[in-house]
Amino acid sequence: MEFLRHFGRIFWVALASLAATSSATAQIVSPPKILHFCSVHCSTWYLTNDGFGYAAVAGYPSIPNNSPGVVIARFTRDAVVLNRTDAPNRSFPKGLRAIITGQIAPTGDRLVHGRQTWTFGPFGVNVVEITWGQALNAIPGAGDPALSIFAQDLDPPARDDQYPPPVLHFCAAHCATWYLTTDKKGYTGVVGYPDIPEGLGVSIGSFTRGSVVLNRNDPPNPSFPNGLTAVISGTVSPQGNTLENGTIRWTAGQAGTFAAQISWGTALNALPGQDPPAQSWEQKLNGSQVLQNAVLLMLMMPERRCKTEYYAGHETRKVCEDD
Repeated sequence: MEFLRHFGRIFWVALASLAATSSATAQIVSPPKILHFCSVHCSTWYLTNDGFGYAAVAGYPSIPNNSPGVVIARFTRDAVVLNRTDAPNRSFPKGLRAIITGQIAPTGDRLVHGRQTWTFGPFGVNVVEITWGQALNAIPGAGDPALSIFAQDLDPPARDDQYPPPVLHFCAAHCATWYLTTDKKGYTGVVGYPDIPEGLGVSIGSFTRGSVVLNRNDPPNPSFPNGLTAVISGTVSPQGNTLENGTIRWTAGQAGTFAAQISWGTALNALPGQDPPAQSWEQKLNGSQVLQNAVLLMLMMPERRCKTEYYAGHETRKVCEDD
């Protein structure tokens, strides 16, 4: 059950790791020696001696695999990707992991459109700010930030006429949240990710009112060692914010065609953005059964304690107890 509950997030973490190695031609920028980072809390990060990561201690030699710290996956003019691992603590005894994304500002001294997508431990996305160089002290290097510093990077209100939509909720046998890549050619499970490598992830065949075609390619995993491919298709509803007659047709790895639902814009939360913990891998739901069964399963589960922080009506972080 632990594997099932985290499968969607594991898939996108694997994809992000592969994608981080796919843009060797991008213009690399030397990572700053010192960063100020603010999200729910602020901290100061120092470049490790090997130049491949950040630690909370100056002069730290390196960040070993799966050890606490921040590993640099990409630091280029067009995209910054940092993989964060936190040590186990009382609230999260198995630790936490997140992927931080954004772009370098024209001034070259701060991150813009910064987002932190939690991939293990908490669930959700929160706005982040990172500064360095001449702008280092524009945000604090410790303590709790003033929420006003996030104002410039908050998402605009949801729209139903934006194609392809920036955020999707997808439900078939499982539910997930997909975010449009910054190159607008595909979707990943990490908000603000620059692109997806060729042949992996969800690439957009078309996304218009008349035709939606998404080509999904999952990397190998323990249940499907050769990976999976599928075509998701349908049409946009008259309201312009859900998929009608949606199907997912598996073309490799497993067989069959099943109902699929997608929502976005003002209807985004008409579908859940993640699996309820009791969701079964084998369930093949269709039509409104996806939402009905998800609601029933959540009603039957013990209450999960969650803390949600908001600024200007936008959720900046949601953290729930890990089951």
